[in-house]
Amino acid sequence: MPDKTSDRNPGGRGDDVCCVCGKEFSIFRWKWFSCSFCGKPMHFFCDSPYGDSITSLHACPSCLAAGNHIRTYSANYMGKVFVKSGYRPIELESNWYKDKETALGELKILAGVSGYTAVLEVKYIYDTRRDGNYIYKIWAATGVACVI
Repeated sequence: MPDKTSDRNPGGRGDDVCCVCGKEFSIFRWKWFSCSFCGKPMHFFCDSPYGDSITSLHACPSCLAAGNHIRTYSANYMGKVFVKSGYRPIELESNWYKDKETALGELKILAGVSGYTAVLEVKYIYDTRRDGNYIYKIWAATGVACVI
């Protein structure tokens, strides 16, 4: 998988077009990124809404779409969720982000691209950071991916 940021053209067959806009990489060799989930290349200026994270997570449109229909259930959910047998649940953990919603978005994308349909037992973890006098929280999310 190519570096997240590079000044060279990704090259290769099928890798010479941006997976977001469909345009070829120019002769000026704009900085480009690869999807953090599938590795498809995209232009720096075509980045996804999750590209402003602390860890610079980048997701292509197909990986974002895979996470759109994932149902999530909090660890505090008291109802019953019927999980299909035959599929091994996996534990997921997101990277750290400035807001909870982005951390949950990463869990949903991870579950979607892995073929799961839900994330159970979602919990948020936070850490307090300091930048001079500015004190702020960063968030991560954990959960169990399964098929319902």
